[in-house]
Amino acid sequence: MKTLKRIGHFTVAQNRNTFHLRWTNRNTGQQESESFGRDQERAESEAWKRMAALVSPDDLIARPNNPTFEELWHFYTREKKPGLSKGRATRLDELYKLYFRPALAKVPASNLPDAIRAMRDRMLGGWTGEDRDEKRGKRSEPLHPNTIEDVVNIARATLNFLLEERIIVGPNPVPTIRVAGRTSPIDREPKGRHVSFEEIGKLIDACAFPHHRHMMLLELGCATRSGVFTPMWLNQVLWDFDAIDTLPV
Repeated sequence: MKTLKRIGHFTVAQNRNTFHLRWTNRNTGQQESESFGRDQERAESEAWKRMAALVSPDDLIARPNNPTFEELWHFYTREKKPGLSKGRATRLDELYKLYFRPALAKVPASNLPDAIRAMRDRMLGGWTGEDRDEKRGKRSEPLHPNTIEDVVNIARATLNFLLEERIIVGPNPVPTIRVAGRTSPIDREPKGRHVSFEEIGKLIDACAFPHHRHMMLLELGCATRSGVFTPMWLNQVLWDFDAIDTLPV
């Protein structure tokens, strides 16, 4: 039996040409399964339908009273990912793999506030996550407090989002978790070097079209990296005004 995909506590598996949905019965502790013939899509759809018991209290399938972070994460990413950039979506996957899966995955919702704070303390103690891709270089430096605060508050936001959307009920929302030792951008060592005023002038002069210059000035004025801005599409350029429509099209 080959495992193809995990959806919460359900597993879509393949045995020869037949697809199965497998799960552990929480009442008996026994593993159960259902066959879907050669229809993998229907097996996955059934898994999501059963996971939807978390969302709909009227669903025929018993709604878990205290879902784990792993189960909550599937709903959080399913709701959030469609509106995220590819880079941000990849970042969420990396955070889950490195930190959330080893530290939080099996923790029930009612225990998550304490578990998230415990994960913060573990990071402050030097833990840098698990299952890192060694091809990108082994991490020897501890995580910066700014990074730790970002990671733990994403975990916190997962629980709070599902509480606000009434996907789960029970635990109280987790307040913002602060980490001692944070620094502001002006106090950090710059990556690379600062661009001189002369170089900025040359960049502005090199813009062949006014709307390119407007975008350049916008990014310089905000002191931000270009990736913060969404891609500029042709129908956003107001040619009659030499301007850019930055509102949603």
